[in-house]
Amino acid sequence: MTSMAFQSIERAHVQVSSAVELGAGMYNNTYRVQVRGRDQPVVLRVAPPAAKQFRSERELMRNEYATVPWLTSIAPLMPQVVAADWSHEVIDRDYLVQTLLDGVPAPDHLGSYPRTTWPHFSGSWARSPARCMPSVGRASARLPGLGMRRGRRRCR
Repeated sequence: MTSMAFQSIERAHVQVSSAVELGAGMYNNTYRVQVRGRDQPVVLRVAPPAAKQFRSERELMRNEYATVPWLTSIAPLMPQVVAADWSHEVIDRDYLVQTLLDGVPAPDHLGSYPRTTWPHFSGSWARSPARCMPSVGRASARLPGLGMRRGRRRCR
C-alpha cells in the first residue's frame, strides 16, 4: 500500500503518526499504525485488490469478519475489530482495523520452541468450542448485516 492510501485515511479524519508494515502476511498487507489520540497502536489489515485474488480468496476478509460472533469462546485471545470497511471509499480495497495484541509475533519467537511442539500451536484453535458456524459466501447471498447464508450450517 502506498503513502497515498495513508493520506486517504487522514482525509477521513484519522491522524496517523506512524505506520510500519508487518511482514509474514500471506493474504493481507498488514501495518502497525500509531494513531494520534490513542494510547496503543492498532493493526490495519488491507485485502489485496480483487484482480489479484484467487477465486477461493474473494471476499475472504469479509468472511473472516462474519465469523467473529461465533468465536466468543476464544475472544480474549483474539484482536478486537475497531473498524471494518468494504465501501472502498477511503482505501480502494477492503480493510479491517484491529487492536494490537500484546506479545511477540509467532515468526519471531516460534523457533525458540522445540519443533516437535509446533503442530500443537496450529491445531489448538481447531478444537475450540466454536465448532458449528454458518457457512459464509458472496455478499449477494448473505442476510443483511450478518454475513451468513440462510439456514445453512457447517458442523463437525
